[in-house]
Amino acid sequence: MIKANRLLAFVLPTVLVAASAVPATADSTSVSNPPSTYVNANFGPPNPLFNFYRSRTTLDFDSATADVFARRSASEVRLSVSANADPYENSAAYSAYDIGRVNAGPGSLTSVTVQPESLFLSGTAHWAMNLWFDADQNGEYFVWQQNSPDHLLTLGGDQYSIGPCKSNPIQPPCQAQGDGTITIGPNTPLFIIPGCPGNTTTLAIINAGGCASIPANTPVAMWVGIDIANGTVGSGRAEIGTRGCRSSHGEGDAEGSDGHQHHAKFGGSDCDNSNSSVEDVDNNGHDFQSTSVESSTFSEDATGETVTMVGAGLDNGIPVAFTLVVIDVGVLGPSVYTLALSDGRTFVGTFITGDIALE
Repeated sequence: MIKANRLLAFVLPTVLVAASAVPATADSTSVSNPPSTYVNANFGPPNPLFNFYRSRTTLDFDSATADVFARRSASEVRLSVSANADPYENSAAYSAYDIGRVNAGPGSLTSVTVQPESLFLSGTAHWAMNLWFDADQNGEYFVWQQNSPDHLLTLGGDQYSIGPCKSNPIQPPCQAQGDGTITIGPNTPLFIIPGCPGNTTTLAIINAGGCASIPANTPVAMWVGIDIANGTVGSGRAEIGTRGCRSSHGEGDAEGSDGHQHHAKFGGSDCDNSNSSVEDVDNNGHDFQSTSVESSTFSEDATGETVTMVGAGLDNGIPVAFTLVVIDVGVLGPSVYTLALSDGRTFVGTFITGDIALE
């Protein structure tokens, strides 16, 4: 269903599959399950030219012949769509902005993969992936009417491509659904890009400068979701883990269990700890500096978000192992800070000033 009203989705039985979500990698040339920026939907008549919407939180549309739902959180996207001979295209999807750059030399994006935790397709429903290109490099993909939700006005100076799709049962050109893993690799065909030979290309061609409409160092967004062509019958639902690489950073003053004031600074990532560090200096002459961070792990519960960092460092010049735990309780109170060193020195307190972020 390569046609005008499918521009972005937009795009182009019954199986339930389960799989572990793969976080976005630290290597920008290959990305898996990138964190969501928006959820998207096709629904209803054109408004005014396209029936395509986006939201930072939830989209929920229904009519007598169609139902579309998409919701995002920091760690997951939930999608569901059904249509019974609805006169308009319907889709539920998510988009991830700035997942990499193309035509950018050795660091160019070469692969994008999404593996859903669960996927159900029936009838004409397709599970599909597209790429969007910020070709005018203005920091936005296409032109939107800012509203609640936003709706698409024009493509502006940007480009899009229609990538692979999966269906159950197989509906060419889509492949068999399988476990739902869908990938655009270096040589995956990408369709409808003006300025590329035959309006068809690949990431390899784009990265070699083979598409005049996609200049050097163009940022890329990904769209992935379930699409149902107008006038057909189908349904689908999906859950996708989109945790991506989590990071933490903070700096401020803390006071607590040892009666001294501490100035603490930390930063960590659960994908790459090569630049992670922890520092703690108090007003009683103690100075701790990490020399390496082995791991940064994140968790969430009803009380807040927690980062735990483990590694080695120097406490007043003496080699020690350390464990740092920071709990961000949000509006419930100040962040809790615990630093335990293998030489027996431990501090438990709360931040009284500063900025703490667990992302």
